[in-house]
Amino acid sequence: MLLIVLDYPGESFGREQAYAYVTEQQRDLITRLEELSGKRLDPTLLEQMIENSRESVAAWEKVVEGAFSHGIPPTVLFDDISFLITSRCRRETAELYEMMAEDIPPGEILRAVIWQILVQAGALLGKVKDGPVLLSGGLTQIQGFREYAQLALGRECRMAEHGNYLSAVGCALLAGAGNDKSMNCFVFCA
Repeated sequence: MLLIVLDYPGESFGREQAYAYVTEQQRDLITRLEELSGKRLDPTLLEQMIENSRESVAAWEKVVEGAFSHGIPPTVLFDDISFLITSRCRRETAELYEMMAEDIPPGEILRAVIWQILVQAGALLGKVKDGPVLLSGGLTQIQGFREYAQLALGRECRMAEHGNYLSAVGCALLAGAGNDKSMNCFVFCA
């Protein structure tokens, strides 16, 4: 396991000295990450991701402002913030939050959320062998979901006969086999 720590000096260090000190650490971090990954940092891509992040945060702030102006409790927003945490550098995240802030009909927002989930899944699937994807879970109960998933993933998608129960069955099988990971699975399935 590798642990890389960046040290940020206190206020007494002096602004220029602190800037130089932290900048040198960040350059070293880039070099180490390039060595570990075998890939070079693309400054243009980094700039685009930073801009996407800024746009996502700005759009999220509009969602929060709109929620407060409509008297919606902040806890209602907990489920919606996950994309800001996991995908803030993707342009689609800002687009999703912009739709939410503009009072777009919930069906259109849901479609955008599902698309975002499928796009992220597609990125992960790109790291494994080509072939059909087995869809499971509650989303499989939505008419047309398989076709929508195929479009987003660019791969053949199949539906399990009882896809909405597949995760629960897998968890039960793990628990029945005495697998210590079954508790994590049940938490996930809940």
